[in-house]
Amino acid sequence: MVNVSLVETLKDRWNGEVESLVRRVQETDWNQVRARWESRIGTVWTKMRQSEAGDRPDREDTVMVGEEVKKAAETPRPEQSPQPKRLLEIG
Repeated sequence: MVNVSLVETLKDRWNGEVESLVRRVQETDWNQVRARWESRIGTVWTKMRQSEAGDRPDREDTVMVGEEVKKAAETPRPEQSPQPKRLLEIG
């Protein structure tokens, strides 16, 4: 009976994992992987473009919203407290 050390067991496991990964990379059909990802990305791209075209606001809506934002920014809010004084003022 041979007494195998823990280090040797771990080395064997490591080598087995590396061999498995290398074999998997070698046996993978990378053209199929590329085609699958191109299809997925194409589908996502198409959905984004369709969503973008459907959600695009009219020019009039954009101008109206822009004016409302400007008014809201110019109007002081009563709940805003004044800026706290700094302990050390320079200048």
